Amino acid sequence: MPHVISYLLFDLGNVLVHVNNMPWLRRLMPGCSDADVHQRWVSTQPVVDFESGRISPDTFFTAMPGVLGIDLTPDAFADVFSSWVPGEFDGASTMICDLRRRFRVGCLSNTNPCHVASIRRASPLMEQFDDRFLSYETGWMKPSRQAYIHVMEATRCRPEEIWFFDDSSDNIATADALGWHTTRVNGLDEVEAALEAGLGQSRKQQRTCRN
Repeated sequence: MPHVISYLLFDLGNVLVHVNNMPWLRRLMPGCSDADVHQRWVSTQPVVDFESGRISPDTFFTAMPGVLGIDLTPDAFADVFSSWVPGEFDGASTMICDLRRRFRVGCLSNTNPCHVASIRRASPLMEQFDDRFLSYETGWMKPSRQAYIHVMEATRCRPEEIWFFDDSSDNIATADALGWHTTRVNGLDEVEAALEAGLGQSRKQQRTCRN
């Protein structure tokens, strides 16, 4: 990895954080591939509105059982939804803490206040980042180009200074088009392998995190 890199930027779900919604959604969409299930979920209008910060949690939880055609109360669906993001992959907070000794580190995630609250309850991960670009706060969702432009404007980083990790090929494609360094990963083991290859040292050292 070129030495010009000064900013490491991570997606959250399936990169630093567990997401276990797929088994539940597959039951609602039998015969669909995981890719189709994911695409149908992320393109559902209340999901887009919620993760863009345009509707409240109450509005989202009230709307979704009807949209999905399931017999759940809003409170019951809220419980299911919150359980989809139980917390970080083991060691993610420590890794980010370690990286901050050498780099500025941020996250860029399509997410919502409920899942961020779940992560915060489970671990100190969210407090380890220098910057948090969360779609429900910024109003911009990946792979929209504006989500990435916003990162560069806020951090004053040039494209060639950013190394971005995400599990989505669409999200990676937008970053590639802007001239960012990118690596598509799935899970913390792949993140650590990419960092070890690119930076020339292991990221598995256990160190004390700072808050």
